[in-house]
Amino acid sequence: PFTDEPNFFIYKSLENFVMTTGAIGYMKAVVIHHSVHISPTIHSAHEFGGYDDIIKKVIVHELSHLNLLQNYGEQIYYRIPSWFIEGLATYSSGGAGAESVTATKARNLLKEGIGFSPNKDYEFPTKSMVLKINPQIYYKQAEGFIKFIYEIEPAKFKKLITSLKNGEDFYGVFFDIYQMSVFDVWRLYTYQVLKEY
Repeated sequence: PFTDEPNFFIYKSLENFVMTTGAIGYMKAVVIHHSVHISPTIHSAHEFGGYDDIIKKVIVHELSHLNLLQNYGEQIYYRIPSWFIEGLATYSSGGAGAESVTATKARNLLKEGIGFSPNKDYEFPTKSMVLKINPQIYYKQAEGFIKFIYEIEPAKFKKLITSLKNGEDFYGVFFDIYQMSVFDVWRLYTYQVLKEY
C-alpha cells in the first residue's frame, strides 16, 4: 500500500514538463519528488493501442515507482538496480514504457547478444546509451527477466520485495532468498531464451 496519497501533476506544455522535472522530452510520465508528473506526450499513446488502456498502463508504471519510493525511502530505493525497478514497473503495468517493443523482439535481440546484463555496473540510461540500446528495448528485456524471476516462485519474489525495505544489498538479499545469485538466474533465463527462440 501507499504510505501517502499519490499526487499527480498534468502538464499542458512539454517545455514546462521538461523544465520542472528534468525529464527527457520523449518520456510520457515520471516520478519526481514523490509525485507523478504526466507529460503531454502521453497523448501519443494511441500509436500503440487503445488510448485509455495505454494511459492507464503508463500511470500504473509510475505508481509502481512511487509505491516503492514511498515504502523504501529514497536512500534504499536509489540503491536498487534500475533494471529491477524498471522491469518491475513495466511488468506490473502490462508493458508500459516498452509499448513499441514486443516480447519476441526483445528476446530475439538477446539471442543476438544485443541487450542488457544485470551486472552491478549496469545503470540506465548511461550504460544503455553506451551500448546503444533503445530505452524501450531495455525496459522490455528487463520486464522479461522480472517475469522469469517471479515465475520461479512467486512467494520468494514477494519476500524479496518485502526484504529490500531493510536497505541491505540487493544482490545479497536476492542470494539469501533464492540460494542463487542474480547472475546464475540470468544465465538460466538467457539459456531459456536461446533454447526457445
